[in-house]
Amino acid sequence: MLVICEKKYSDLEDKTLIWLCQNEDNKAFGEIVERYHVKIINICYRFMGTREDAEDVAQEILIKVFNNIKKLKTPDAFFSWLYKIIINTCKSKLRSPKYKFIRFMHSLDESSGNEIVACCSGLSTQKRVEGIIQDAINSLSMKKKVVVVLFYIEGLSCDEIAHITNTKLGTIHSRLGRAREELATILKDMKLNELC
Repeated sequence: MLVICEKKYSDLEDKTLIWLCQNEDNKAFGEIVERYHVKIINICYRFMGTREDAEDVAQEILIKVFNNIKKLKTPDAFFSWLYKIIINTCKSKLRSPKYKFIRFMHSLDESSGNEIVACCSGLSTQKRVEGIIQDAINSLSMKKKVVVVLFYIEGLSCDEIAHITNTKLGTIHSRLGRAREELATILKDMKLNELC
């Protein structure tokens, strides 16, 4: 086994770190976590809608990556592989009866009037707008949400999204177009300027 000084892990390329992880170097995996943990949480947040849920799902994802990294045949494909794990884990969590029940119980505790008052009283305009946009993204179907998050938030190309999701490029373009129209309608209906 190749031994690397701790201070050098941060200098290594992802490909080398993945190879080290596949050869049971836990410090290399620690560096992978260091590099991608925040990014994973941010992507999960766009799917799950709350920071707490995003952090929980991110932990599940990191465990899956740790347990399955040896199965990754091509270290160059790490990003596609990671995105697939993120998307599939978020989809699975959102479909689980336990998650749906918890979300339902939270919704009973909140009244829409109190949400608007809370939204408008203590948050900056930017935070309110971000929350409104996140609510709009949450209202999309999972297939549209995947395309919107990967394209607009993660900055991936349609080709990359097609590869990651194993979907035809034309379908990705179509979903993206329909998602744009749906988001425009949702945001127009919300009348951003009249909320607060």
